[in-house]
Amino acid sequence: MTKDLAQQLLQMKGVYLTSEGRKILEAIANEKAPVTSTK
Repeated sequence: MTKDLAQQLLQMKGVYLTSEGRKILEAIANEKAPVTSTK
């Protein structure tokens, strides 16, 4: 999961995110979460 991908998911309309899922994506988008996947 990259920062750009996380931002795209947050901006997509039609994608339902739980509050927990949104927090995780926002953290990734803001580079505050450890990135588990390799680039």
